[in-house]
Amino acid sequence: VYSVDYNDVHFSVISFTSDKELLKKELEWLKEDVKNSDKKLKVLLTHQPPYYTNPDGGNALIKEMLPPVVDELGIDLVFSGHDHAYGRTKKLKNGVEDNEGAIYIVGGTTGQKHYQAVNDGSFEVYNDENTGIYTTLEFNNGEARIVAKKAD
Repeated sequence: VYSVDYNDVHFSVISFTSDKELLKKELEWLKEDVKNSDKKLKVLLTHQPPYYTNPDGGNALIKEMLPPVVDELGIDLVFSGHDHAYGRTKKLKNGVEDNEGAIYIVGGTTGQKHYQAVNDGSFEVYNDENTGIYTTLEFNNGEARIVAKKAD
């Protein structure tokens, strides 16, 4: 776990785990980390997403424990990987669409491994093609611009 500030953005990074006690410790660290930041935008990076595009990629523990902490802290964006299929949720709070919620992004893949994306209703955009895709972020005056592009 670690964090870094870039201009007016605070990035927090937690690891992947299926161990409930370790995840609790990481989430306690995250609470302290984000509460001590005065940056306008808060971004969380983690390996496995709580809302997933791969039908076999889910982790019930992450889905149960991470979103309530994201909601509590007012985190703006949550980036993850793991699923090898791009997806971007609507703004979610308490698991439902809410303009005060966070956007969850599964970054996609540019490698050999691709999964057919599924939409459980949480995703506003998802890529269901077997093509490489990558995501970039631009920050300007406290606003974030998310751009997803095909690798070809």
